[in-house]
Amino acid sequence: MQKIKTILLCGFLGAGKTTLLSRMLKSEELTGKKIAVLVNDFGALPVDAEILPEGEHFIAKINRGNIFCVCVKADLIKALENIANTIKPDILIIESTGLAEPSDFSSLLVTDNLKEKYIRDSIYCVVDALNFHKLAKIMTAPIAQVQLADLVIINKTDLVDEKKISETKEIINKINQNCEILTAEYAKVKIKMIGNSEDQHSESGLAPCAPEDYERYEFVTAKIINKIKLYTILEEYRNIILRAKGVIQFAEKRFFIEVVNGVVSSKPLSETNLKLKGYSSAISFILRENNFRAFSKKMDELK
Repeated sequence: MQKIKTILLCGFLGAGKTTLLSRMLKSEELTGKKIAVLVNDFGALPVDAEILPEGEHFIAKINRGNIFCVCVKADLIKALENIANTIKPDILIIESTGLAEPSDFSSLLVTDNLKEKYIRDSIYCVVDALNFHKLAKIMTAPIAQVQLADLVIINKTDLVDEKKISETKEIINKINQNCEILTAEYAKVKIKMIGNSEDQHSESGLAPCAPEDYERYEFVTAKIINKIKLYTILEEYRNIILRAKGVIQFAEKRFFIEVVNGVVSSKPLSETNLKLKGYSSAISFILRENNFRAFSKKMDELK
């Protein structure tokens, strides 16, 4: 059986992984290929999987933490075996949660029965040009992701100047001298299959546990939400909100809401692919654990 070429798509929260994945699924380079996608949301709501464009590709989801954590290894292996045995794609794209600190991706693919079914093609890492500098100083995940990448995409270059882009390239080169670096706005890059050797792997295995200094909070309600009250809470606690994504029913219409490192953006739901069927309002939050209880209490009062 021909082995399934596997691409890992990583990058910290809000860098643009899902946007890049959506472009990959519609790209000419992958036209005619049978594609499977495994989406790993840190939160319980399947927001990222719902955003992806419709098509002939198969989508699987793991919404219970970081897939590179040993605590969900069984779920990951089960999903990979199911994809190989029932879907039998030409290419598998794995989108990991932004909190993932992937140990060696290749070592995973040579464990258990997977080595007969999968071959590592490449690791793409998406970097947020606006926030990577400060994130790399205070968090280990962005650095770990760049360290293993074959290709690093510096995204959101429209939000910074050339000096910031050059500085970002320098930081990336210090972390990983062997990766290719591309720049992009809205994750617009030409998709390529890198084709790394299946023998490139170490025995570093999976991460020992999920990050302990983050909390996740799922806001779900059938009520119409007061826009001023919601935005007041988001502003008050902006310093602990790393990422949020979902839909909110205001009095006038439903909106898609995003928060990246405390910065809130929104647009009418009709302008997105997101459906989140069965939910009136539903947002998945990833937060720093300080003041988490106070934040969740105020959000619960909106329900």
